[in-house]
Amino acid sequence: MLTRLASLAVAGVLGIAGALAWLGIGRDPSPSLSPPSERPESPSTADRSLPPEHPPIGNGAELAPEMALPPNHPTIVGGSSQAAMPAPLDEPPALGWRVPADWQDAPNPSPFRLATYRVPGGAEMSVARAGGSTEANIERWLSQFDNAGADTRAERTVRGLRVTVVQVAGTYAPSAMMIAGAAPQTRPRWALEGAIVETQAGAPYFFKLLGPTAAIKAARPSFERLLASLTPR
Repeated sequence: MLTRLASLAVAGVLGIAGALAWLGIGRDPSPSLSPPSERPESPSTADRSLPPEHPPIGNGAELAPEMALPPNHPTIVGGSSQAAMPAPLDEPPALGWRVPADWQDAPNPSPFRLATYRVPGGAEMSVARAGGSTEANIERWLSQFDNAGADTRAERTVRGLRVTVVQVAGTYAPSAMMIAGAAPQTRPRWALEGAIVETQAGAPYFFKLLGPTAAIKAARPSFERLLASLTPR
């Protein structure tokens, strides 16, 4: 009797399990698998799109982009700054003077000159403005003469301006750097009379009267009148 009851119980359990299996209750179904997505290969460093204005990448290292230079920066050549030639002074004129009537205006052979005058007798006077101490510029003038006699120097004040006047005579021997396109020629029996005028604004002015000694002596009164007319602006 007990054996029969056990058999019926087992059969009932098996029937219930089969019904549940048919209904899909109680099983652990495997999740549906979608086909593997195609994952693109990781692009190489060279093919990877870069942010805007990013320097290019090559050989595994970033290449420095061409940088824009600040305004007025010297041109860079071969990795170093190439110093530009100094430009003429563009400061407003701080000095005025009266030109002698018998002197003639002439073209400036250099952009660094402010004025050039032809003086009777084959002499010339140039006006320039540059830096440097008064003593250093006087020594530069004197070094352009060989066999020079004793030079003379004098200082005066004209309308509040300090004026240093220099006179020297001998053989004028300009350096090669002063003569463009031709070998320098010595000029015996030449003289220089120059004035360095210091102003309160900017670099000093240089008045350089140069030529044959006789012409310089004849032009000395006119040169003195020019210096007497100096007026600060």
